[in-house]
Amino acid sequence: MKKIIIISFLTLLLLAVLVFIYWYQRGDAFLIQPPSDFKQSEGILDEQPNTNFSSQIKQTIRDFMNDQSLNLAYVNSSKSPSNFNIGKVTVIGEGAWRIDTPDEWQRPVYIFDQQEYIDDLCEVYEYEIDARNGQIVEVHVVYPQDTQQLTTTERQEKCQSYGSLYTPFKTEEEIKGIAMDYLSRNVDNFEAIQDDFTYTPSIKDAVNMAAAHEWIWRDISYQLPEGLTGDVYNYPTIRIIVSSGGKLISYFNSVGLFED
Repeated sequence: MKKIIIISFLTLLLLAVLVFIYWYQRGDAFLIQPPSDFKQSEGILDEQPNTNFSSQIKQTIRDFMNDQSLNLAYVNSSKSPSNFNIGKVTVIGEGAWRIDTPDEWQRPVYIFDQQEYIDDLCEVYEYEIDARNGQIVEVHVVYPQDTQQLTTTERQEKCQSYGSLYTPFKTEEEIKGIAMDYLSRNVDNFEAIQDDFTYTPSIKDAVNMAAAHEWIWRDISYQLPEGLTGDVYNYPTIRIIVSSGGKLISYFNSVGLFED
């Protein structure tokens, strides 16, 4: 009987140790949803922005999209933007690593979804907003919340009658004009750095064909403090991608994230 009790105790102890190791190895970088009692003043989030801040965020989004009629809704919050994380890299196994983010590099975001479909598409824009100041960090295309719950087959059936991001085709001049208009509405010193953007099409000589057109600006002179690295970029970056149909595919601006 004593042997059974001892074996049971050791088994439970081993399980407890394994659970502890698992959670320890996950690290801060894997915590997507912060606890509800996190405070914005500490660089982490309340459950959602207050009414005044939410109104300010929505107005910033409408100005960026140049559409004052947009209907926007708060979705949730995240401990960091989708494409930004600064911290110390720790190798935890073969091919496995984690980034531990210091408190001073916490950059929580509020996430808002556009309620209207993108023109004649079956998708909407999602916006990630710096919780410290209400600046737009990232915009990307997602299925609306109700469509995300569908199976792949159900989603295809629902969306098959909708249009495409990539058609009808716009000219290169029109596409560039659309991209520059977006940038001018959200980059404070756009005129000063406009000529420093690098253009890259997804297809060479992308004329009258489905393609993505990218413009990117990097401040490669910036140096992170010793021992820290960035995921995805180690320096302030502005990146915009517009489709051959003249529709915004994605926007990313990390300039403000490198500021206290």
